[in-house]
Amino acid sequence: MKAENTWLDLRAESATDGNPIDLLAATIRPLSIHQNMVHGNIMVAGCGGGFPERVMLCSPDSNFAQLEPWVNSLTCADPDFFTSPELVLDSPVETRFTGQKPNLKQGRVTYFPASLQTILPSIDKSVFDTVLFFRIQRLQDQLQEGLFEKLQRVIKSGGYLLGSGSFKSAEDCTAIFQGAFDIEQIAALMNPDYSGYAYNQHLGFVLRKK
Repeated sequence: MKAENTWLDLRAESATDGNPIDLLAATIRPLSIHQNMVHGNIMVAGCGGGFPERVMLCSPDSNFAQLEPWVNSLTCADPDFFTSPELVLDSPVETRFTGQKPNLKQGRVTYFPASLQTILPSIDKSVFDTVLFFRIQRLQDQLQEGLFEKLQRVIKSGGYLLGSGSFKSAEDCTAIFQGAFDIEQIAALMNPDYSGYAYNQHLGFVLRKK
């Protein structure tokens, strides 16, 4: 029997087969992500080329170029070339740099051409309702090397961290997150993923900040 379509499946139906939006939706399909988890002030870390996370943030009828009304502000961070959301969004994008704060006013989009680790210390505490952070290699190592404390600090109580990356085991993933987050789901995902990235174990997670 065919599995019921998920929220992301339904949103990605209008995307061309084989584009990053469709491929990301297929990759993270085992995660139970719903629209109420993605709202308010949102950060996307490691948005990459094509910014596939916009499947959750932008309207399908705009070809995923216009932000949905449930997005108050959008902050993106990625140090690689050609990852600015201005390449795919209709909204104006303001570029800011390490040491500066994102613009959290309604309808604003901020892009940091930098790593998450370098920009987080300058961002105020408890400002993001949702953080998206998918397909991160060495994620367990990065979290244990100080990223976890910086990341959880900027998420509001009751806010969501939705993402995936490389972990040694589901037990390690649980141990890292369980102190600061309620763990709603940890699931094994495609490995290697659609870009050919290989992981120790590719684990996805749905976490709610305590």
